[in-house]
Amino acid sequence: MHLMPNGQVTLPEQIRERLRLLPETDLEFETANGAAHVVKARGSETRGERLVRRLRGSAPPGGPSTDEIMAWTRGEE
Repeated sequence: MHLMPNGQVTLPEQIRERLRLLPETDLEFETANGAAHVVKARGSETRGERLVRRLRGSAPPGGPSTDEIMAWTRGEE
């Protein structure tokens, strides 16, 4: 691994997969006995929670109801 001049480090794909680190995962660095440890941030939002937060309230006012959307999905007229 190489520390870039701006302080960025790229975690190898094998480590990201093993730790199930997805894009936009919040991380924390901890130090102990001269070593640095990367851990998932405690209390951070999951991708699903972040998606729900972003979408909440984004539907246009007066749009179709859930029942109408389900009827369209089923091909009901």
